[in-house]
Amino acid sequence: MRIDTEFRRRDGAARSRSGSSWPRSLVPMLASLLLAALASAAAHAQDETATYTMTFEGLWTVDDITDAAMPSGAHFTQVIGATHNADTMIWVLGGMASAGVERVAEVGVVETLVGEIGQNANADAVIRAGTSFNRPTQTVSTTFTVKASHPLVSVLSMVAPSPDWFVGVSSLSLYDDGWRNRAVDLYPYDAGTENGTGWSLFNAATVPQGVITSIRNMGRFHDNPIARLSFTSEQATDEDTDSTEEPSAETGPHSADYTVPLLVPPDTTGGPQGMLRILNGTTESGTVEIHAVDDAGTRTGPATFTLNASAAAEFTATDLQSGNPSLGLTGGIGTGIGDVRLLIDTDLQIVPLAFVRAADGTLSAMHDTVRAASMDDSGQYAYEVPVFNPSTEMVLASRLRLINPGDAEASVTIGARDDGGAAATGGDVTLTLAAGGSTTLTAQQLEAGDDSITGRLGAGTGKWRLRVSSDRPLQVVNIVASTAGYWNNLSTTAAAGAAPADQAALNRRFVGESVVYETNSGRFTLEAMDGERFTETGESDGAATSSMGSYGYEAVGPDAGRLTLTYDDGVGCRANFYFSSRTNGWFASHCTGSDDPDGFWLGGSWSIADAEAEPPVTAQEGDCYPGLLVGPGESCTYPGTADEFSVNARGRGSFLGRLAGIRIRFDNETVNGRVYDFLATHQGDGVWRIDRVAGSM
Repeated sequence: MRIDTEFRRRDGAARSRSGSSWPRSLVPMLASLLLAALASAAAHAQDETATYTMTFEGLWTVDDITDAAMPSGAHFTQVIGATHNADTMIWVLGGMASAGVERVAEVGVVETLVGEIGQNANADAVIRAGTSFNRPTQTVSTTFTVKASHPLVSVLSMVAPSPDWFVGVSSLSLYDDGWRNRAVDLYPYDAGTENGTGWSLFNAATVPQGVITSIRNMGRFHDNPIARLSFTSEQATDEDTDSTEEPSAETGPHSADYTVPLLVPPDTTGGPQGMLRILNGTTESGTVEIHAVDDAGTRTGPATFTLNASAAAEFTATDLQSGNPSLGLTGGIGTGIGDVRLLIDTDLQIVPLAFVRAADGTLSAMHDTVRAASMDDSGQYAYEVPVFNPSTEMVLASRLRLINPGDAEASVTIGARDDGGAAATGGDVTLTLAAGGSTTLTAQQLEAGDDSITGRLGAGTGKWRLRVSSDRPLQVVNIVASTAGYWNNLSTTAAAGAAPADQAALNRRFVGESVVYETNSGRFTLEAMDGERFTETGESDGAATSSMGSYGYEAVGPDAGRLTLTYDDGVGCRANFYFSSRTNGWFASHCTGSDDPDGFWLGGSWSIADAEAEPPVTAQEGDCYPGLLVGPGESCTYPGTADEFSVNARGRGSFLGRLAGIRIRFDNETVNGRVYDFLATHQGDGVWRIDRVAGSM
């Protein structure tokens, strides 16, 4: 939990203890003047207009699809859409396509959508580019005017020939404290209106109509963009047209101080939508950054705001997608990205809560996850879902959300038993979750099979009990949604808490394991050893760190405990550990030392990593092994390479790894009157690299 720093706060700023120096009589007058100025500036900003050029660049080649050749007559249709404000959406991922969007996605005809835009009081300018037949790699462009009062742009173009596939952007903002250039890679979507998996225009309608979904890296498509949209203006204040805050996409696994497993996108018909509420548990204010990660592992954002001391902030999914300056929220996580999980970074100690708000205002919590029961007999992480409605339940539909937050793909198995105690007639369902990826599966998909999974459960009697097993830690969310627009999170159960009951239980669970935790200052690994001792290694602000000490623990609730770390140099940390499962969770810690009497707060996520291999049973006295201390004038020898090697340390050191990648850190080495830390890294074949890590007088 400890970061070796010379400052009191993780943002590098000293705490301010002084009050305001303004005379009290001037404060009301200054506030009035400031509010008047802000109101005038806001009114002026609403009147601003800018001229933009939209360029649509086709990137679609045979390398982007699973077929051996491009489909006959492959093309994009006319790019069609509009500018609008935040009170409407032309289309949105997870929502149902309007009749106009359906016509564009199925046959490329735009007149119905143009009519809908003309009848929409919250839409402004219609945008068109190209003709009804634009070659797969053709570039087309158009110029349009956008108002600051209607700064969002939504457009789409059919991927033809196809049942109902299209590309586009939804509610992309061109204004964020000034006009902005934007550039976005486009991936295919399914409008949910017509069945079919091939390159054909003639298919049966989807009954009942589905919702718009991403088909990136699914079906006929690889994980490649097939087009690119750019919006440029001479009035834009940024110069980099190749980057954009929306969606500001990155791919791969991601970590953050805090995570929320699900934010439900807004319903275009005024139905349910997700909400985020954040509580500040400190007496300081600070910046909070929110990113989103979709099911493909693409990261977007951030949406940013300042959270006042001891305050709370609450935003709808619409606010988070496009920002809401009236609430102090700038930027956004982007639109058209469907169900996402949120990554929240801040120096504050916060409590993030997610909800779904129904049309009548009813709130349902969405932040809970299924506890990991334990690693089962096969060495897998196991998650028990005690109730999951079958597909025959038409009013209350169950959904199973699986998230892989790690940096390696996860192999997942889903087994089931019905209310009669019988195993699923079809057997288990298996799937692979990419690093950083996620998916949401319906009962229909699990029972009948789907392109995204292998196998099917088949039929059963009554409700299902699911067991999710994985070779990597997961976040599992069990959701039920009603046709009336009400959601519930059924992830929690009456099972015993995930936190160890006492220190002996903690020792049994953690000794010999590697607890990996992350903060915005770095990634660290704590190795718990016998005798209630630990070794902590990692990297902080680019410098390798290594410390040792002792620990204590007490349970403070079924899913929480307090861990105390006492470092050998006298620094102490008190960490509140929260257990989402037996193997992962999040923490908030406070550390103090002689050079930092007020201490500093840290927060982040933690998980148990794969345990490091045990030292060889043939180890002899004098051999190097994990946890060994090398004292002044001592040496250790590791016999695991062709050429045995030894290391002499004039300072204090500890062995931190095995074979290639072995690292031994030597602390308090004196060179020319200065005290340095050194890191020795074994490169293999007996070759060592010595790095000077840090120095001080």
